[in-house]
Amino acid sequence: MLPESVLNKLNSLVLRKKVLEDQLSSEGATEDISKFTSLNKEYSEITPVVELYGNYNHSLQSIQESKEMLDLEDREIIELAKQEIEDLESSQAVTKLQFLHRIYCVFTQDFVKGKVGNLSL
Repeated sequence: MLPESVLNKLNSLVLRKKVLEDQLSSEGATEDISKFTSLNKEYSEITPVVELYGNYNHSLQSIQESKEMLDLEDREIIELAKQEIEDLESSQAVTKLQFLHRIYCVFTQDFVKGKVGNLSL
C-alpha cells in the first residue's frame, strides 16, 4: 500500500486532470495560446501518473475480489483465485515501481529547473 500522503496527492492529480480536460476542451480554450500551451503541458505531465494510479487501483480491487473467492468451497476455484492473486500482486508491484519512477522523474526535472512542482511529495 502507498503512504496516505502519496495517495492524497494522487487523488488530487486525478481531480486536476479532470479540471484540465474541461479547460482544454472548453470553447475558446485556444484564444490564449500561452495559457493553452501551459495547460496542455501540465496535462501531458500528469496523465501518465494518473493512468498508472488507475491501474494500481484496478489491481487492488481485483486482488480483493480474488481473495473473496478463497472463501468458497470449490477447490478448483480456490486454486484459480490463488494464482490470480499471485499474478495480480506481481503486476501491482510492477505498477507501483513504474509509478514511483514516474513521480521521481517529474520531481527530479522540477528540482533541476529550480522549482518544486506539482508532484512534490
